[in-house]
Amino acid sequence: MSLRAQVDEFVDGKFPVAPEPGVAQTHGLIETSGTKSTRARKTARAKSSQAVDQVMKYIPTEVLAAYVPLVALATPANGPGDVATTRALWVLFAVFLVCTPLAIWLLALAEYRRRIPRADRPTKRFEIPLFDMIAGFVAFATWAAALPNTVFQTVDEFKIWMGTGAVIVVLFLLNIISGVVKADSPKPANAGPTG
Repeated sequence: MSLRAQVDEFVDGKFPVAPEPGVAQTHGLIETSGTKSTRARKTARAKSSQAVDQVMKYIPTEVLAAYVPLVALATPANGPGDVATTRALWVLFAVFLVCTPLAIWLLALAEYRRRIPRADRPTKRFEIPLFDMIAGFVAFATWAAALPNTVFQTVDEFKIWMGTGAVIVVLFLLNIISGVVKADSPKPANAGPTG
C-alpha cells in the first residue's frame, strides 16, 4: 500500500472522532456519506498529501523505495506489537535514517562524475551537498514519524498528530532555509541569464 493510500485511509475515517449530531455512526467511527465532516476530511487529506509529497522531495526515491516495503514486511497487520518486531522496526528506521544522507551524497557524486569530464575534475571540485544531506536526514525522520503504523507508535507519549505536525513544521522550515541556502550558493557557469 502506498503512503498516499495509507494517508487517505487514515484521513477517510479510520480514526475515532467525536460524534457529530445527525451523522450516522459505524463502530465508533464516522461514516463517510456526504456530510460536512466528509468534505473536511477530503480537504485535510489533500493538504496532508501535499505536505507529505513536498517532504518526500527531500528524500531520495531509492531510500523510500527500499524502506516502505521492508517496513511493510516487518510490520504485522495490527501495527508494531511484540518486542522483536518493535526492535526490527527501530533498527530499520535507524539504518535508513543514516543511509539517507549517504544516499544523497552518493547520488550527487554520481551526478558530478556524469556531468564533469575526467579531465576537468581537478579544476571543478565536487562540493558535498551538506544542506541536502541534513535536509534529507530531517525529512526522512519526520516522514517516517507521519506514516500510519509508524515505529514511533511504540513510544507511549507519541500520537499520530505529532507526526503530521512535525511534517508541516519541518516542511515550513526546510522551505525557508532552502531558499536562503540556495540563494547564497554560486550559480553554475552554464546557468542562463536571470531576469
